[in-house]
Amino acid sequence: TGIPSEDAKRKLPFPVVLWRFTRPHTLIGSALAIPAIHVLAAPTFDAAFSVSTLISMLYAMVPSLLMNLYITGLNQITDVEIDKINKPNLPIASGDLSERNATIVVLLALLASLWMGVAHSALSSQGLNVALWGSAILGTMYSLEPFRLKRFPALAAFCIVAVR
Repeated sequence: TGIPSEDAKRKLPFPVVLWRFTRPHTLIGSALAIPAIHVLAAPTFDAAFSVSTLISMLYAMVPSLLMNLYITGLNQITDVEIDKINKPNLPIASGDLSERNATIVVLLALLASLWMGVAHSALSSQGLNVALWGSAILGTMYSLEPFRLKRFPALAAFCIVAVR
């Protein structure tokens, strides 16, 4: 008929949908916390802003943000029916992102995050790996049965604070 359907009119580009899927407020919080922790951990002001510290900070930030995507994405995948009522603008609930594609994004983010934690012998660290694996475990237990820790307010709050 030449008239675009409602679905064709509102189809968003994948990068826009992916950005909304990341839950930007959580991504931004982590992106601010990681440099702050690096600066606080530096022994001197000069060391805080050295090239090696900046490289280390960026190397920690990328897998951490990917882990954040895994956790927030997994939560959206497990809460589609609830989100259709409470958060209908989220990408899966609104139909902008299929559960299949969301699952692929989430699994790739998890694998890339954990791989980056061990991929570089000089920049990888035990602390980074503990943070990544701990976040993966808590994020999984937060959303998935049989644990689904989000059902218990104190445990849910602990998970949220711990992975930040």
